[in-house]
Amino acid sequence: MEKLEIEIVKFLNKYDSNFKTGIYNYNDVKKAQVLLCELKKSPNQKNAIYRAFKDKLEVIISMKDNIENDFFYFDQKISIADYIISMIKEKRLVDPKLIIRFAYLELCKYLYYDISYTKITDVSIKEIIVNTPVNPKTTKIFSYIVCSQWLQLLEYILAPFGIKVKKMTREGEYHTWGEIDLNNGEIVILDGTDYINSSIDLSNAKSTSPTKGFIVLPNSYSGLKFQDLYNKENYKNILAEISKYYDINRELDTSLGIIKKGVYPIEELLDNNPLFNHTNSCIHNTEYLKSYLKNVKNFILERPIPKNIDGYEIYAYYHMFIKRLPKNVRGNISMKTLYVDTYEYTQTRLRRKYLKTDHEYLEYLQELVYSRYYHYLNNNIDNNFFSSLKDGLISGEELTSEILKQELKIAEINRRLNPYYAINELVIYSPEGNEDEEFYQLYEPAVGRKTFETFESELEYKKLNRII
Repeated sequence: MEKLEIEIVKFLNKYDSNFKTGIYNYNDVKKAQVLLCELKKSPNQKNAIYRAFKDKLEVIISMKDNIENDFFYFDQKISIADYIISMIKEKRLVDPKLIIRFAYLELCKYLYYDISYTKITDVSIKEIIVNTPVNPKTTKIFSYIVCSQWLQLLEYILAPFGIKVKKMTREGEYHTWGEIDLNNGEIVILDGTDYINSSIDLSNAKSTSPTKGFIVLPNSYSGLKFQDLYNKENYKNILAEISKYYDINRELDTSLGIIKKGVYPIEELLDNNPLFNHTNSCIHNTEYLKSYLKNVKNFILERPIPKNIDGYEIYAYYHMFIKRLPKNVRGNISMKTLYVDTYEYTQTRLRRKYLKTDHEYLEYLQELVYSRYYHYLNNNIDNNFFSSLKDGLISGEELTSEILKQELKIAEINRRLNPYYAINELVIYSPEGNEDEEFYQLYEPAVGRKTFETFESELEYKKLNRII
């Protein structure tokens, strides 16, 4: 058997072994492409073995769309965190900055933010959800998380490489982010889950765009929070000072092979499309403004949506285009996040699966967690739990401890259920009330893009689907 045939046999055996456990690797597609190219140079093209190899390699290459789609399954025995660890080892990364950057982007690429957290106003419930730990060994691809769980997963991923992540927060606040001391006079600040200046890295990683929540800085900047930099007037000078350090991200992404020559695909697209080269201008001709808006609408309709981006994240993706439009074109475009409440549909079905407690107590805890207020015990309730409480058989300390345990369980259910999911609404208004040219779009991953020509038709759809 020739050397090439031996190499193909080894590759196919390894691929088949991975396939049986549900592991798909984009590198396998690239390897199959290289082997097929070499095989086509072989003089034995009529050979039965050649044809069998060719067919199998073409099947593997045909998986490319599925793998790029990112809706593929990992081995159910491996978590997303362990998968990223294995990828770092497979890429043989040794530079701490490259390891941190790769882990950061991959974690953002394969997780979603649990926007249910943003709908909660009760600070005690926010605290419970933020403090509910995630299990890095069991958290799968495309799980829903909040900032604290994202950071916990990152800590787990980087630990085997001797990299420690410091948890950062502010007194009286629940948002957390990470900081890493590189022990060389530099730090890395990491915040993948927060919206920073209309940008969130859970979206940027999925669309291969510049990130805002990752920066390598001199350690004199330790303790900085991105929201302060972009939202507080007294931080403007600091933001101007550190902006140049974002270029390090380009260097890292180029070294990782994510981008070429330090340029992101979306930057090339924006620079080469005349629609987005008049940012600070203002269009005075009404007909030209109408034409411009129509071209923007066609661009949005024709532009493929990045794979796996959800209705919460796509706001940041579209914003990168909208902010580059002329001033009064931007003024005719509206975008916001809408929500669908899925709690009633799934909560009852899963309640008994996760909790083994008296029904009345569950009702009490539901109101405690979801209705945001405490339901004091009524004297007319008749069950063993409350009877024990009334008779003094359960102390106040024991009750507090039990409630805390159950609250944490329900917070975990809350994350599993994802009671709300986000839908992006984008509206392009026509100047001078020309409603024939108006454009309404709703986007959610489960349905995809849905467009409407009138406000009334969109409103009817939202009412029918209880979109709020």
